[in-house]
Amino acid sequence: MRCQRDEGTTYGDGAISCTEASLDAQSAIAKMRGDIVDCLAKKISKDISAGAMPSVTNAKQFAQYIMVVIQGMSTLVRDGVTREELLAIAETALMAWPV
Repeated sequence: MRCQRDEGTTYGDGAISCTEASLDAQSAIAKMRGDIVDCLAKKISKDISAGAMPSVTNAKQFAQYIMVVIQGMSTLVRDGVTREELLAIAETALMAWPV
């Protein structure tokens, strides 16, 4: 299964704090983030079924965790964190990967 990918590092973090005038944009961006989580969860479920991930893995929760890490790293990029720091964060996040 292939998920559709958009370029860029953020998925509308700025829309979170927008005014009521941009509620449509906020909803659209939230739907995009939800679609990403759903796509990740489907892939994780497929890997669980194939035995590539432990059967006790909660696909939806793990997909949400991955999205949280992505969004957090995206925020740090905007704040100017270095590539080396991002790589260290990614390595730390991978420690939570079920094996």
